[in-house]
Amino acid sequence: MELLQRIKADQLKARKDRDKIRASLLTTLIGEADLQASKPKGMDILSLVKKFIKDINTSLKAGESEILEQEKGILEGYLPAQMTEVQLRAFFLESSSSLGEGMKRLKMTHPGQYDGRLASTVAKEIFS
Repeated sequence: MELLQRIKADQLKARKDRDKIRASLLTTLIGEADLQASKPKGMDILSLVKKFIKDINTSLKAGESEILEQEKGILEGYLPAQMTEVQLRAFFLESSSSLGEGMKRLKMTHPGQYDGRLASTVAKEIFS
């Protein structure tokens, strides 16, 4: 199931279950996705979920909020599983001969499935 369809189904379920926080968050996310889809260079839904999480993290730094923590947990459920340090190390050792080439291949073959900072650190360790 496509991510946006999954989010819409979860939003409908949340509304039926009277889960106000989840329903409100997913309604906002769907609305933003529809707005972005109408723009020529709109974000894809995964980038939008990451943007929402980043915004929540910024708000959390200002002050702890139980609702924001719940929303962050809900959104993280839509992110793909992240590659571990061991998986990243294996990828770089198997598939590339230089730092630039390795990062380029990682971006092409595993979009959104790795932490950029961790990937960069591992690649620098291997190729330096």
